[in-house]
Amino acid sequence: MKFGIEIELIGLTTTEASAALNAGGIECRSEGYTHRVMPQWKVVTDSSLTAAKACELVSPPLEVNTANIAQVRKVCELMNEEGAEVNRDCGLHVHIDVSGESAQTISNIYNRYKQFESQIDAFMAESRRGSNCGMARSLAAESTKSFSSHDDIRSTASRISRYFKLNICSFKKYGTLEFRQHGGSVNGAKLANWIKFLSQFVVASRNAQTPATVRSQDHIINSLP
Repeated sequence: MKFGIEIELIGLTTTEASAALNAGGIECRSEGYTHRVMPQWKVVTDSSLTAAKACELVSPPLEVNTANIAQVRKVCELMNEEGAEVNRDCGLHVHIDVSGESAQTISNIYNRYKQFESQIDAFMAESRRGSNCGMARSLAAESTKSFSSHDDIRSTASRISRYFKLNICSFKKYGTLEFRQHGGSVNGAKLANWIKFLSQFVVASRNAQTPATVRSQDHIINSLP
């Protein structure tokens, strides 16, 4: 399973962030504004960030494994060394590649996230609960999904907003689901735990497993496939 991560931060320009990553052994390019998928990390501008110095770090597609989780931690370490910070404008977006998953599994992922949203809210910052963040709104009032095919998902993605905690619009262009709920962070442990949680949430959704509580999956945080 592959993931991609987008880390919004303030306190550094795209040039400063890119230089710090390359100096620390993480291949990276400063790309201005682009949504192009690249084989290495890139640093881009983000119009949603209003600070004088701000940027977004975007990973290449990475396998969910110990080495790549460690790489994400290293990126955070390097950014912290340079004085990077986050504020309420900043978000953390994780893409999970579901291009090889069935339409039923993708339906299950969406519906289970909607079902457990209040429990997931409980370990998020107040600003990321309910619809407190307009860029990552609640799924509570949305209908459950029963996609019949990948084409059905693409068709649905063309008609709805991407500004929900779970964004299915990214499936049309990238074959991913984008999880937008997490607040901005350059805390490597938090990022690692969130990636692990989401990857295992997707795995559990393949068989429509429905645990009594999302918190019962705490063991996920301490293990990797």
